[in-house]
This record gives sequence, structure tokens and C-alpha cells, in this order.
Amino acid sequence: MNIKHLFFCMLLITFSSCSKPGYEKAIAEWVQTDSHGTWTDLKFELLEVLETEDVTVSDSLRYLNNKSAQLSAVIQKAESPRALFKPSFSAYMEAEKSLKATDAMKAMYLHRDSTEVIGKILKCRYAIVQPHSGVQQKKTASFLLSPDMEKCIGKLKPASK
Repeated sequence: MNIKHLFFCMLLITFSSCSKPGYEKAIAEWVQTDSHGTWTDLKFELLEVLETEDVTVSDSLRYLNNKSAQLSAVIQKAESPRALFKPSFSAYMEAEKSLKATDAMKAMYLHRDSTEVIGKILKCRYAIVQPHSGVQQKKTASFLLSPDMEKCIGKLKPASK
């Protein structure tokens, strides 16, 4: 093998190791696609990964149990003859529907290991450039990703204080 071939192989290895991680592409696609599926080039740039966190089956069950308790409280309040302030009929119907969906989701976890990782939360800082104004915006957000971090499932809402 001559020196040119060796140099070319080293160059190829160097550039292939500089590729972007899968989660950057997944988050960029999520940020640049609106709720109707329309993609807009916002010149996405991942600035910094602040933290990552595993989401396990037990985390999901804890969340679903909490949600079930909240929905049950709405239903009880609506059905109680003594409640001073009752939720609207539509809120009551929505709570019943959501409770059924939550119970169905809990059933999916019945025979799974509680430590199984079912997702990852990645908190990061990123920059986008609005196409018409050309102004760069820097944002911090948390995204829910698949366990392999190749697919973005959604952007998490900031926790209310």
C-alpha cells in the first residue's frame, strides 16, 4: 500500500467520525416540521446538549398513575352532588375518555421489566434562523426520543412552577 492510499484511508476515517449524531437530525426534523407536516428550513444548529435522562417503564407507570388520579378526581367532582364547583360536561366527558386511554396504556406495561428503557429525554440548546427575518433565535428545550435516540417523539412542555 503506497502513501497516497494510506493518506486517503486516514482522511476517510477522519471525516466519517465527524458526522452528526442521529439525535441531532431527529430533533432538527421535529423543530422544522409544523403540526400539519410542513417542513420549513430554519437552519437548525444544535449548540449544546445539557443533559440526557432515561425514561423507564416504572417512570411511565408513575406518570400514568398520577394522571389517572387527576382524571378520577375530575370525574368524582362532576358526579358528586355535594361539590360546590363542578367541571363542565365536556371536561367530564373528556376525563372519562382520557381515563380509559390511560388505563389501556398502563395495560401495555403489565409484563415488562420495570427497568426497561423505553425512551430518552435530551435537554439541549439550539439555534434557528427564521426564514423571512433572518434573525437567529437561541432556545433551550427538552425532547423525548426513542431509546436508540434516532427518532424524536415530541418536545416536552416546560414544567409549570
